[in-house]
Amino acid sequence: MKKLAKKNVESYKWGNNCDGWKYVDRKDLSFILERIPVNCFESAHFHKNAMQFFFVQKGQAKILANHKEYILNPQEGLEIENYTVHSVHNCGEEDLEIILISTPKAHGDRINVSYTLRNAKVDDCAQLTELASISKAYWGYPNEWLELWKKDLFITAKTLKDSVSVLAEQNGVIIGFWCREAIQTEKVTGGSLFIHPKYMGQGLAKNLWRALSLELKEKKISSFLIEADPNAVPFYLSIGAVQVGEEYSKVIKERKIPILKLNLEL
Repeated sequence: MKKLAKKNVESYKWGNNCDGWKYVDRKDLSFILERIPVNCFESAHFHKNAMQFFFVQKGQAKILANHKEYILNPQEGLEIENYTVHSVHNCGEEDLEIILISTPKAHGDRINVSYTLRNAKVDDCAQLTELASISKAYWGYPNEWLELWKKDLFITAKTLKDSVSVLAEQNGVIIGFWCREAIQTEKVTGGSLFIHPKYMGQGLAKNLWRALSLELKEKKISSFLIEADPNAVPFYLSIGAVQVGEEYSKVIKERKIPILKLNLEL
């Protein structure tokens, strides 16, 4: 067993006047004490691989994660999964000290983001419809197909009412969204996942999945079936989906659509 002497602890700085002391730094684990001064905060980011556990030692923390707000007092903690966009704010009247445990270690794994996640509103329908059309066209489909899909790409107030929906917004512009019909059934359910081409391949879809899956779990939805665009199948498989069949498109008769199942751990 290795005893850690204070003189061997590595100090470092990050963010807005924030600093920390690194006690353990291994490939499989890091253990850090972080300090955030009054009225300061850690910028929004996520980790591709590391799962983290925040434990408040002193002060009061406000952690924004999965577009929800968590207030932590001393001796309270919160687990953050990988690909979860989050930020830590000092909302108390003294320096905030947090013990942060990451596995595997989070160094070099952090991705800063300039967008925020929130639930979609009726006022967003026009932007969501426009984004859906832009994202679908990115894959080079014929114009006649895109014209036939217009009805399916149209996001309405009823769409949002019947669904759990999460979007990513940057400076008032929606850059990605995922909505899924909020019912438990063994039949294919309605839904949409679209990312602006500029932000594809940067982890945004997985950020949305983390937030969406949390809300679906809260509604006791344990699994759902989707009709997946063939171009999106590799992504769905990467988050645990299983292909369970194929069906011919109802819009373009000669086109086969993969049917995938996503399971949620309640």
